[in-house]
Amino acid sequence: MENSPVACPLAIPDETLSALRDDLLPGDELDTISHHVMTCGACQAQLARFAEVANLLRGQRELEPDGRILAGVHSRATRRAQPRPARHSRWWRTVRVLAPVAAVLLLFIYVLHMGLGLPGRGSASKTATVPVTQPSPTATAIASPTATPVVGTMRVSDPAVAAELSFAFVRDNDLWVSWQGSAPRQVTHFGLGNQSLDWRLVWSADHTKLLAIAASSPITAATVRGWILAMPGGAATALPLPAGANVSLGCMNACAWMADRYIVYHNEAANSSPHATYLKLYDTQTQRDLSTALDTIEMTGYQPIGTDIYFVDYRMSESPMPGPTVISRFDLASNTIATAFTVPVSLVMGGLPAGGFDLSADASKIVAWGTLNASTDCPSAPCHAFYQDRSGTATPILHSLGSSYAPVSISSNGAYAAALVGDISGATSQIVQQPLPSGHELTNALAATGATIFGWTQGHIIITAESQDASVTGSTTRVYAAPVGSSQAAHLVETVQGSVWFAPMGG
Repeated sequence: MENSPVACPLAIPDETLSALRDDLLPGDELDTISHHVMTCGACQAQLARFAEVANLLRGQRELEPDGRILAGVHSRATRRAQPRPARHSRWWRTVRVLAPVAAVLLLFIYVLHMGLGLPGRGSASKTATVPVTQPSPTATAIASPTATPVVGTMRVSDPAVAAELSFAFVRDNDLWVSWQGSAPRQVTHFGLGNQSLDWRLVWSADHTKLLAIAASSPITAATVRGWILAMPGGAATALPLPAGANVSLGCMNACAWMADRYIVYHNEAANSSPHATYLKLYDTQTQRDLSTALDTIEMTGYQPIGTDIYFVDYRMSESPMPGPTVISRFDLASNTIATAFTVPVSLVMGGLPAGGFDLSADASKIVAWGTLNASTDCPSAPCHAFYQDRSGTATPILHSLGSSYAPVSISSNGAYAAALVGDISGATSQIVQQPLPSGHELTNALAATGATIFGWTQGHIIITAESQDASVTGSTTRVYAAPVGSSQAAHLVETVQGSVWFAPMGG
């Protein structure tokens, strides 16, 4: 294996990186080293080499004990020792008396070791294994996992943009992570056996935590389990019961991190409508649910920003006629709810979702789309999307969308809005973007179907598209980038075999 061409600026020893993989670092050092590794190419390369060695070792065939081993041990145990110098006579007599006993004991330990299926020296791995601490869910058995699942997994077309992206995926009970365009490396093995599982991975905003949820069919509180993993090392902590089961079950619908400490999840026990939900907050530090003002609010369309949650009150918005919608803000610090924005579109009509909203990183600007009364709200041109800031003035945007139900995304700094436009089959063909609040629209061609605007970097709109690929088994995820403020066509950034979960973006 080649050495890393870039030296670590902190000269982190290999022993420290090895301890990171083995989850042996103390808490303060773990935080420091983990944050450093996230941005150090040399350390990431060394960790990747550790993973490669571990994969090779796991692939070695282990010897089975047979008659030759037993005969050899017996022969050595009963063979008389050669005479030793007089000055060592007492020590050697002791060893000679104990040798047969030790040999038989070693043989017993070896046979017991192999019978229990414990990892031998030839299969040692520095990848952490997450033990099963809850009853295994019932599921249909699948084929045994392969030893090297990442061959051909990732192909990078634009390294500069790929360096701004990180993602994770689970394959054969192994969690793999790609940091900023680097090749995926295994960080954790989940000891769940050979069974068919549905997975959901949720990143924290600062990329230092990853919530991993696994479930088998039927999905119930008894067949789901969850872990919180410290990244990038992969040290895992199981969500404790019973609250952890509720979090895991709610996250199979959807969930999100709030302030990198709380998990916002769907309260499945309280849900009464298939088009709305009640939310609960789980505190990962105290390992318990919080009692908040959100507990009695049925909502649709929510977005955590810092320690706040912005949402649409489902009951207040339900109406048979178009009309303004209130976007409410829940403040965790004061446990209060207040109006943040009033947008001129209906986000819920007749009990059904009719639109949505997206906020800038500081929640001072919003874009909203939905159903509206065109004669009063947009008399001069067709529109269904609006931009608004804290002043309360709503400006129609992206007129080329007409009345189509196209989700709109706002850049983190609130300077641009964008949406995908496609034909009736859903095959998207172009990106429409506009400087806010009233700049000229730009159109970017996009050679992808089933695409979604995932996020924004400083200079690009990032689009992901997952599709079934006839040339490979399963799905393929492709990532595209369209330059902000330009009509240049979107280009391919990277291709990944399988479904992946991208880390949040802060561009």
